[in-house]
Amino acid sequence: MYSLLLLIPALGVLALLLQNLVTTLRNRKLAKEAGCQPPWRRKHRLPLAIDFVQEMKAADSENRLPNYFLERRKESGKDTWIQQVLGTDSVITQEPENIKAILATQFKDFELGPTRKGCFAPMFANGIFSDDGTRWEHSRALIRPQFARDQITDLTALEQHVQNLLQAVSYRMGKEGWTDYTDLAPLFFRLTMDSATEFLFGQSVGSQIAALDEERFGEKQLTDDGLTFTQFGPAFDRAMSAISQRFRLNTLYWLHNTKALRDSCAEVHRFADHMVKQALEAPTEKAMEDGSHKYVFLQELVRATRDPIELRDQLLNVLLAGRDTTAGLLGFVFYQLAQHPEVYNKLRTAVLADFGSYSNPANMDFTGLKACSYLQHVLNETMRLHPSVPFNSRRSTRDTTIPLGGGPDQKSPVFIPKGMEVNYSVHIMHRRKDLWGEDAEAFRPERWLNRKAGWEFLPFNGGPRICLGQQFAITTAGYTVARIVQRFDKIVDLVPHTGFGEESVVRTIVLSVGSGTGLLERLLQDSFANVAWDDVADEVWVFGVEVTGPPSATDSHTSDGVSGASVGLNTYLRSQLRLTVRGTWDVLGPADLLEKLDDDRAGYDFENVVADNGSDTGVADEHVNVVLAFVYPRQPALLRRYVDTWQPTTALGEFKRGTLVMLRGMVWAGPRADWVDEYEAIFTGLEQQSDDKDKNWEINVSWGAMAGVAEGEGVAIAMKGPLEHSIGDALQG
Repeated sequence: MYSLLLLIPALGVLALLLQNLVTTLRNRKLAKEAGCQPPWRRKHRLPLAIDFVQEMKAADSENRLPNYFLERRKESGKDTWIQQVLGTDSVITQEPENIKAILATQFKDFELGPTRKGCFAPMFANGIFSDDGTRWEHSRALIRPQFARDQITDLTALEQHVQNLLQAVSYRMGKEGWTDYTDLAPLFFRLTMDSATEFLFGQSVGSQIAALDEERFGEKQLTDDGLTFTQFGPAFDRAMSAISQRFRLNTLYWLHNTKALRDSCAEVHRFADHMVKQALEAPTEKAMEDGSHKYVFLQELVRATRDPIELRDQLLNVLLAGRDTTAGLLGFVFYQLAQHPEVYNKLRTAVLADFGSYSNPANMDFTGLKACSYLQHVLNETMRLHPSVPFNSRRSTRDTTIPLGGGPDQKSPVFIPKGMEVNYSVHIMHRRKDLWGEDAEAFRPERWLNRKAGWEFLPFNGGPRICLGQQFAITTAGYTVARIVQRFDKIVDLVPHTGFGEESVVRTIVLSVGSGTGLLERLLQDSFANVAWDDVADEVWVFGVEVTGPPSATDSHTSDGVSGASVGLNTYLRSQLRLTVRGTWDVLGPADLLEKLDDDRAGYDFENVVADNGSDTGVADEHVNVVLAFVYPRQPALLRRYVDTWQPTTALGEFKRGTLVMLRGMVWAGPRADWVDEYEAIFTGLEQQSDDKDKNWEINVSWGAMAGVAEGEGVAIAMKGPLEHSIGDALQG
């Protein structure tokens, strides 16, 4: 009897071995008939590839799992291989043609499979990101109309959430305009949570301001039913973290089913059910009193189905994609910008040229954002190096093949038996030097100039399951990046990263930069980003002049009460014009000033302005090649920082006319360093006599400075004196 009991498991093992042998022989026969060859197989030191599991777990705990797989690919030089995990074989590939086959040309040969659905089940149940077959087709048909262009181009609500983000960033602004070192990662996740919930539910959870208020005052926000808005975001994060643990266990996902996971999912469901209940109870046709209609995803979805469970599941599925992926993208954008100040400066120049100043933005809409090429290049390059989903997988629904990877040269097709898992890594594919050049691991947005990527670039997946919300994500990210770079001159990282692979990443369902490590940064607020002229200046004088030739004479002039103040002027300087400006200008730089001067509605037309000497010597607007703006400051330190941070060589090269800002009590020389001492000496003499407001003003204008402005080379002007007198008064003597 005892011997019989021992025989039963032995027979079971034998049967299993025989079954595996039969399956192996069958697969070899089918592979040969299909012209396939086996791919390279990774070897391991320990049985069942236990050493691989250990290495992978260690890399994951150190937040470097994507780069761990990239290193293994470099070691082997293979783009498709067989990977064993605890006795089960799967295929890993980063070959564009294989990924194209899996996602598009052989779409019906692959599915997500039951493991993914089981991992998602506690939180997301049935939805577009977990369903297969007809259920997925139903979900996609339900969701797709909600991402039409008209629904994703309204940026009004997003602007308020960006303002809340900037308020949180600027909460501890220093005297010199620098923020404290700020962990941007959680701020981006709150931004996308707030904007996504407003888009989906019609009401934002307000997590950004709630967190800021709680830090300041300890306040929380409640719904009418006593549900805390601030609990939704943290509960969602906890549930996502737990679900990511289920994914790590693969087919053993069911082992991770903790009370914390169940409680977090219940909290999220309770809030979503509350919002669904409100939508179902609301009138079907709901419009604003003024006739406008704010688009709300849930209200439109209610038109298609009134099943509360289906509504909840689909909403949470879309929230999963719309929130975490965009927050991760924003985090990696600013991670890279902090490491590459030259890219930040170039991006800021492009944004200011296309959209104007922070306080007076223009054309910042869906079309304008898409047309800002360098902004799009920065986003593309970030998504190339840091795709939000670095690894993905499909399971074969029948015996099939993938085009490449077999044989010693990896050019033969590979046989994929029914039920086999095929993993593909966009992260590795995006860093392949044979696809992206020798600098594939470098952050270089310029690589996207005149480049149109194919299947080698998949930040949003591809084929029938391509992300429906990709334009929504790109628009949200692009708008947020543009508004931040408008507001801040510079960005620096607390811990500079100088080498490849140093980024610390957090892997839940998607990838994001490591909070508190990789994204701890300071930003310098632009001197005029959020300041009206009335706040910093009593008066602004504007002069438009035409410089037509080289210097031919220099005259000396001594104004009353001032000895030795010279006025060097070109004889072809035809007109000196004055405008006294009072208002709420928000001037960021030269482009903004010129735009104001060219605005017919503001009345700043040089042709209709009479010079101070009474003669009608106005210069036609199109002939003005030098514009001078003289600011009488209330806050010299603020204006000094503005002058110090403005780069005239770059700025002047972008406009047909130069723009100068001259500050009372201040000397500024542009690229011509040899001018500095000259003007400092002039100011030293004038400074001693500047307290008497009854004196005429003093001015020194160097022809070299005028020529530099006219030719777009540089600026160096010194002006001094009370505002009662114009440059014309000084010239009249």
